[in-house]
Amino acid sequence: MKMNFKGLVSLHTLPKTTPLLPLYEAVINSIQSIEDANITNGKIEIVIEREKQMNLFEQWETDVENIVINDNGIGFNDDNYNSFDTYASEFKIQKGCKGVGRMMWLKAFCEVSVESIFDEMDQKKCRKFLFDTNNAVHDMCGRSE
Repeated sequence: MKMNFKGLVSLHTLPKTTPLLPLYEAVINSIQSIEDANITNGKIEIVIEREKQMNLFEQWETDVENIVINDNGIGFNDDNYNSFDTYASEFKIQKGCKGVGRMMWLKAFCEVSVESIFDEMDQKKCRKFLFDTNNAVHDMCGRSE
């Protein structure tokens, strides 16, 4: 089956009454990642990067340039990465997830950059990828140790 990912994203809506829904979806993912890591000292850090100078009299929607979210959860191991790369994944259905929340990210931002450190067979691995409407999920530089 072929899929028009850009068209798929356009089927989703981000209501003006819930502009923080993409942030909410990302934080929920971090919480679940911490739960999956089975740690008690879970940490989520949210950094909102704004434009340096704004003219209050210009038309603008927002001055937020980036939102950076860091957590100490399990990370984008193979199972989590494959689930993220599968629209409507049932991987976390037991947690009430529908596998589509990340579409809200693309309603608010042009692209999402992900860098994840995770354990694989007692070794630290790094995975970097981009997520956007034109290419869906695509690898930035492969996996490295």
